[in-house]
This record gives sequence, C-alpha cells and structure tokens, in this order.
Amino acid sequence: MLAACGGTGSKTIAQRTVTTPSVDLSSRSTLPPVTIIGGGTPVPTTIVQPHAISAGPIAHAIEVAAGIKAAGMGCDTAAIETTPLNNTPGNPTKEQVSCLIGDDNVVISLYANHTALVSGFPMLRGGSCFIAAKQATNLTYAEGDNWIVFPEQAETAGRMAEPLHGTLRTISC
Repeated sequence: MLAACGGTGSKTIAQRTVTTPSVDLSSRSTLPPVTIIGGGTPVPTTIVQPHAISAGPIAHAIEVAAGIKAAGMGCDTAAIETTPLNNTPGNPTKEQVSCLIGDDNVVISLYANHTALVSGFPMLRGGSCFIAAKQATNLTYAEGDNWIVFPEQAETAGRMAEPLHGTLRTISC
C-alpha cells in the first residue's frame, strides 16, 4: 500500500513483514484518479462500466451512473463521495456520486428507499431555492424510485429522465 502512494516503509501482516521499495514519482506523468471538491478534499474516482438500469429501487448510486453511461450520455468516470452524508441533520442521503455529462456536472443522490427520498425533499428544495435567490441556477432534475440526478443544466435533466426510467421534476420556489 505504501508503494502505491509513493512512500517507503514496512508493514507487518499476520506475523509477516512486507517491505515496499521507494518509488520515484518525479518521472510519472499521471497520478491515480482523484477529484478535488469544495475545500480541497480529495475524492476517489472510478471508471464507470455501462449497464442499463430498470425501474424501481437501485442498490448503489454508481448504478445510476452506469445507466447514464449505457444510454451514451456520459459518466465515463464518477467521483464517489466517501464522507458520511448523514452528518447533516435532516439529510437522509445514503450515497452520492458525481460525474460529467458533456460539460455538465451531475450529482447522483441515493436514498435508502422512496420514503427517505420524500423526507429529504424539504432540504433539497430549501437549499436549491436559497441558491436560486442569489444566482441563476437549474431547478430541474430526474427522479427515480430512490434516487435523484441533479445536473447544473435543465436540458441535461430532460435528456436523462426517460433512459433512466425516471421522472422529470422541477422545484418551485
């Protein structure tokens, strides 16, 4: 593990010592995929494997990204939010992933079930309307049984809803 991060060292695993050599990263042209989000927090990324999704509940947010990629709209790689999302009071979000559809950044939020999605709507509406009062922003998104895909551009939401077996919705402020 240390060598993969560019360090040196040794680690005891089950009474066996494994030593990793030093790795010179100065000649390396690319680093492992990491996305930086607000505050400079590194977020792991993954290559999305295309896979069509069906209507109904989804087990993981990355599956919605796979459905977007299978529909040929984008989401080639996805940034996976790893910090606990339920630290915010009233936020029932279970998982969150973001990816690009063309030049539009979309956020995929997964909830435990439809009831949790509905209970989180006041927070989504409040945050969206707060931003909309300060600047022009998109208020249109695609909603599935237990997920929401919220793009920066309304036309992206319009293109996503049908291939993902979702419903196009717009927040009223």
